Amino acid sequence: MRVLLINPPVTVFGKKEFWFPIPLSLAYLAAVLEQAGHEVSILDAAMESTRLENLGNDLYRVGMSNEELTKEIARKEPDLVGITCLSTPRFPNVVEITRIVKKLDSSIPTVVGGAFPSSSPEFILKTPSIDYVLVGEGEYPLLELVNSLENKTKVFSQIDGLGFKKNGSIFMNPKIHFVDDLDSIPFPSRHLLNIEKYVGNPRIGYGKKKRQTSIISSRSCPFRCTFCGIQKVWGTKWRARSPKNVVDELEHCITKYNITEFSFEDDNFSTDRKRAEAICKEIKLRKLDITWNSPNGLHVNTLNADLLKKMRDAGFYACGLGIESGDPHILHDVMIKNISLKRIRKTVSEFASLGIFVLGYFVIGMPGETRESIMRTIKFAKSLDLKEIGVAIATPFPGTLLYEDCVAKGYMKPIELFSEVEMTMMGGSYPFLDTPDMKAKDLTGYVSLFYRDFYKAKVLQNPLTYMKEIMKRPQMVTKYLQNTFETLRAQNSNA
Repeated sequence: MRVLLINPPVTVFGKKEFWFPIPLSLAYLAAVLEQAGHEVSILDAAMESTRLENLGNDLYRVGMSNEELTKEIARKEPDLVGITCLSTPRFPNVVEITRIVKKLDSSIPTVVGGAFPSSSPEFILKTPSIDYVLVGEGEYPLLELVNSLENKTKVFSQIDGLGFKKNGSIFMNPKIHFVDDLDSIPFPSRHLLNIEKYVGNPRIGYGKKKRQTSIISSRSCPFRCTFCGIQKVWGTKWRARSPKNVVDELEHCITKYNITEFSFEDDNFSTDRKRAEAICKEIKLRKLDITWNSPNGLHVNTLNADLLKKMRDAGFYACGLGIESGDPHILHDVMIKNISLKRIRKTVSEFASLGIFVLGYFVIGMPGETRESIMRTIKFAKSLDLKEIGVAIATPFPGTLLYEDCVAKGYMKPIELFSEVEMTMMGGSYPFLDTPDMKAKDLTGYVSLFYRDFYKAKVLQNPLTYMKEIMKRPQMVTKYLQNTFETLRAQNSNA
């Protein structure tokens, strides 16, 4: 069959810089389908056009227009269209694409997968233009679906994690099976993508090399943070590729694409320290001249100084660290992070002593958050030897314990009652969660205050050293000035 896999345009709240990671999930699906003999193409509608459209309500859509999508889908003449929906805000654009497909030819099947469909499959299937939903890990279930449609057997009830419609009713098969041997899955089909459009878009640390790509060496995470729903996609069991298989892919990218920098997009790369050490050893044994980073947020409890040194010596230079809060109650009782402030401080110091760039991730606005707890978090962040910070407003995405708790307590309505605009605005920068202790409208000001106070403190602590750092990274100057302005604007609007 001719299968077209689509990464939809991106709509975000607030005009900002955009980054476009390579859509590895689609490349993995394509690899399995190609291995089975199907003809596959990938259309990254977010990357293939630089078009920026103002939708109103401070919403901006970047990527291909509906007219461009219509022409490209028609040109591909697909027998099936699959669309990834990485998060709730992406869903309205996913729906728009399925409508385009059905207008072109109502007989073309549409299938949707990803994080949001995995958490709310029945809701997704209520959309008339969506025929199938795949819950969780989708490589082999998608292959079964494609084979079934090609052979016209349509035995859908036996496909793991498949949602489908029959005689006007919705049926949902349970998701039971996950791939234990990740080495058995072929490397993602990067050759189906315009690779040159991705290699110069580093996600963290602004890149040490000019050519980079993302890689995933493991799936899922053993921790159960209340704001994270990754287990809905990858299951509850952490699974990993062998060190040899991982470094084989690194070498493949070096040889075929001249790529020498890698972002490990694992949910928790260092869950198994011995495996992480073995990957570092394999990189050194093969004398690979690479640099690499881990932007998704390593868990403090999985790290120690010995591992960090081995990672650094193998080319590791930057990471995101999931700190989240400096208030013990929010950290332990609300987020269920199971890490101590003492351990965080020790780990950040170890990074700094090894010269590893650290971006600290923080979340404010969780249920129970107060002005006092936010100020404690800001004070804690300023006391750490972090180079940069990323501050998000708590968002209860479907599939998370946070979502279930907020709906149950009446802090938010169920996702089924959201309008398309409200759904699109769900994300790390738009506040909409009112709790008894904190109003949503106040959170934007606290985010700006957080950034302003952090960077101001860094400059005052060590002016010469920090000014040298930010002159190397002009984005940091822009971020400081922008957040200072936003703080003043928020203060004036609330006066």
